Amino acid sequence: SISLVDRLFLGARFFYFDQLPLSRHIFLFEQWRKSLSTVNNYHEYDDIFRAPTESHGAITLESLRSVDAEEEAIFPFEVGRGYVALRYTGVRYSSEHIDEQNQVTQLNDLRKRFYCVPTPTMINQIARIFAATSSKTPLLLEGPPGIGKTQVVTQVCSLLNKQCERINLSANTSLDQLIGCIIPRFIN
Repeated sequence: SISLVDRLFLGARFFYFDQLPLSRHIFLFEQWRKSLSTVNNYHEYDDIFRAPTESHGAITLESLRSVDAEEEAIFPFEVGRGYVALRYTGVRYSSEHIDEQNQVTQLNDLRKRFYCVPTPTMINQIARIFAATSSKTPLLLEGPPGIGKTQVVTQVCSLLNKQCERINLSANTSLDQLIGCIIPRFIN
């Protein structure tokens, strides 16, 4: 379970800060931290206000330049007893199929189902979905076509063994297409 303070910072990051460019997140968080007069400056939360890095399993330009052939890349997820967690935020998703005996097997299965390139943007999008689903908050993805909304949702559903139902909602979507309709049948 995630502590109340962790939830508070995750909520701030994925609700209030989400409308701002990612580059402004850490700047605003650091400014707020500097204004505190308390002993705890919450340095341990810096990572969630920055873009995902190699330590979170993201593939970046720096990691490609310094790639070692024998070194295995960090996987963006951790598997524990009864959960799958995203390294970037630590948000856990419960899974009743994981116990202590099959953690390694589940991690290998998870690696096989992770077919997307773990870019910082992809990991950030997955973090948004994990944060919304863990807080039981409805999530609406919006944006222009071709930016990966469907891809990230199908990836998360694949990782968590959940069924994905796609609903296309655009300016051209009719009510009949959205909720279905009954077509009368005439018999002569």
